[in-house]
Parts: sequence; C-alpha cells; structure tokens
Amino acid sequence: MRLASLVRAVLAGVAGLLLCGCILSPEPLLDAASAVTPLSAGTYQAMARQDDGTFAPEEDNVQIELNGNVYTMIEGEDRLDFTLHEAPGGLLIGMTTDKDTSETGYAVLRLDGKEIVFWAAVCEVAEDGGIVEKYPGIETDGLSCTIPDRDTLVAFLSDYAAVAQADFRYVPLGR
Repeated sequence: MRLASLVRAVLAGVAGLLLCGCILSPEPLLDAASAVTPLSAGTYQAMARQDDGTFAPEEDNVQIELNGNVYTMIEGEDRLDFTLHEAPGGLLIGMTTDKDTSETGYAVLRLDGKEIVFWAAVCEVAEDGGIVEKYPGIETDGLSCTIPDRDTLVAFLSDYAAVAQADFRYVPLGR
C-alpha cells in the first residue's frame, strides 16, 4: 500500500484506527478540553509527498470545519473528528478517538504560514528511524506503536517530525 493511500485511510477515521502503521493509545493521552484551534475552517488542496520529496496535488480537496475546539476533516464521504494540542517546537499533535472503543490515534502537524504540514506518524517509519527504541515503554506489534503516556507521546512525535519527511501539505483555497 502506498504511503499516501495509508494516510488517506488513517484520515478516514475509525477504520483508519484499525489499519496498520498507526500511532495509538488505548485511551486518549491528551485532554480534549485543552485543545487549541489554530487552523482556519475552509477548503484545502491536499498535496501528497512524492518519492522525489516534492508535493503533488491530490484529486480531492478536503473541507475543515470547526465546532468549539473539535475539528472535522471531510474528504468525499469520509469524516474525521480530531482535536489539536500544542507540542514543543511549534508542532501540533492531532488526536482522534474511536467513540466505540476509546482507541486513539495520533499524527503531528505544523503550520507553515496558512498551510498545514502533516506527518501521518507511521510506526514502521518510526522504527526505521530509530525512534521507537528510544522509548522502552512503547509496544509494537509489527504494525502499530502503542504509546503508554502523554510525555512519551509528545517526545515521540517531536522526534518523529525531526526525522521523518512530512506526508502531506494542505494549502488553503480561496483566501
């Protein structure tokens, strides 16, 4: 499966939490009440990273809505509710929770002007980059990484963004 396809699947929401490669926790590690709202609601052009490191437009645009401190990303028929949480170095941690199981998935973002830079945070990439071995409390099953606590999550995702290439850029349209 191409990384762009995996990322789209992760963004699809609940089904994405069940796919391989996710950064997960059994329960939310961040307090949804303390979520921040730095993204503007509106339509964004998704730009996927190519093998040569450049970004190319995806076929579908995404819509981002904001209700209180919860964002909803809509791509076609897929909807994903998520919150954003501040992390060191100007990073943001995206968190989405399966309402039925409480299993929670994470990604890391950074704002670049009005554009969103997005890392899907794939476990295999973290393992290959030597990040997982830095944190002995992380459990891996060969597909997903399960993070034990908030401090480990924040440090892990900060390291991930420093080592891995971003997977997507989201460029606002009509502004």
